[in-house]
Amino acid sequence: GTLNLNLTGGIQIKGSINIKAGTTLNFTPADPNNITFNGPSEQKIYGAGTLTFSSNANLTINKTDTLRLLRNLTLNKTLTLTNGIIKISGGNTLTISSTGNCTGGSNSSFVEGRMAKVFPVSGSSQNFQFRTGSRTNIQPVTVTLATVSGSAVTITSEQVNANPLNDLPSTSLNTATIDNISGVRYWNITKSGGSFTNAQVTLTYVSTYGNSDSVQVGSELRIAQADGSNVWQLIGGTGSANWAGTITSSTFSNFYSGYFAFADPIGGADITLPVQLAYFRMDHQSSTGIIQLTWRTESEIDNAYFLVQRMNADRQFETIAQIKGQGSKTSATDYEFIDENVQSGDTLVYRLADVAYDGTITYHEPKTLIVRLPARFDLLPNYPNPFNPSTTIVYHLPQTGDVTVRIYNALGQRVKTLVSRKDHAPGIHRLQWDGRNDSGVRAGSGLYIVRIQTNHFSKSRKILLLK
Repeated sequence: GTLNLNLTGGIQIKGSINIKAGTTLNFTPADPNNITFNGPSEQKIYGAGTLTFSSNANLTINKTDTLRLLRNLTLNKTLTLTNGIIKISGGNTLTISSTGNCTGGSNSSFVEGRMAKVFPVSGSSQNFQFRTGSRTNIQPVTVTLATVSGSAVTITSEQVNANPLNDLPSTSLNTATIDNISGVRYWNITKSGGSFTNAQVTLTYVSTYGNSDSVQVGSELRIAQADGSNVWQLIGGTGSANWAGTITSSTFSNFYSGYFAFADPIGGADITLPVQLAYFRMDHQSSTGIIQLTWRTESEIDNAYFLVQRMNADRQFETIAQIKGQGSKTSATDYEFIDENVQSGDTLVYRLADVAYDGTITYHEPKTLIVRLPARFDLLPNYPNPFNPSTTIVYHLPQTGDVTVRIYNALGQRVKTLVSRKDHAPGIHRLQWDGRNDSGVRAGSGLYIVRIQTNHFSKSRKILLLK
């Protein structure tokens, strides 16, 4: 059946739309009607079959959240991407018909998933830009067909964020011409319908996300296509800029398997990521309460330094350390950073960013760690011990209570009160003694006692001050 709506103007859709009454949504009168999705939260288009907007219906996405497409959708007029991401799930496809078009698009508004365009029969060249991407980046794909004959040709494009050699184990490299292909993503661009001559694809590479392409030398970038034997072959092209830009292939006559990826030709400059992380780990040391961050790079290119960042209470990342990089290096390097500014019960989110010599910043995937409360009371051995001029004292409190931490000399006389607090918060706490007494005078060398006293617990440890 068909759902007919008699409208006098555009409509604003602020909720999900579930149309099961028919496969075509018609709007009258014949004047163009603007349908805008602008709800403040995620919206959905769902239901059985394919939903088709009639030829006089424009669709605009202008929202702060996503529009999730849970069914096939065909548009016969203009899709305008102003704000908000269309996420396509379940193998469904957003199809722009032969009379349709797509405008707009940015890092805050693109199509994530399968998008198709119908190219009508034509003796002249025609092209279409698929305003697609993933995560926080738009990475448009443009397909150009010189001619279309017989019947309309449908081109479907989908960006896949995976290493094609792992994701498509049946494919292999033409090692005589290709040194490597991108291990970050590939595209599945397929054709159905009539015939065409002389196709080209234009791909976009980016450098603003942790899984970015971050091409080092754009002039050395190429596009590879998996041929009919599933062997990756170069099909030409030159990147428009270093780090981020576009690249257009040479003309080709068959989409074969439909797989396309960035390639590094034999003998060219290295176009891999500036920093390839083998791992990024976080370890909460339950005794001292510190967070140990460790990471390893398999290789680095023009890597000036790392930024270690932690999310603050406003959910913004702040830089808490800067670690010198290795410049350009093809072997593995291990790194470490200790974060002592930690409270038990915190949920911590860290991320790394590597900064190239030209200032380009590449952000890596954030990692989350929950800092647990200690299971029992304890006073840990101070470090260093013996010490001069200061030492660190760590104690564990599993619950709120009254707490004192004091230093005594060998005769049992109080030298320094480090903590005297009512309703002391639970957690793993660290403090320093600088060897001075309560009057600010340096204590003499010798043996001292640090003692913790709570409502439910007391413990002492010997410490040795040297001069």
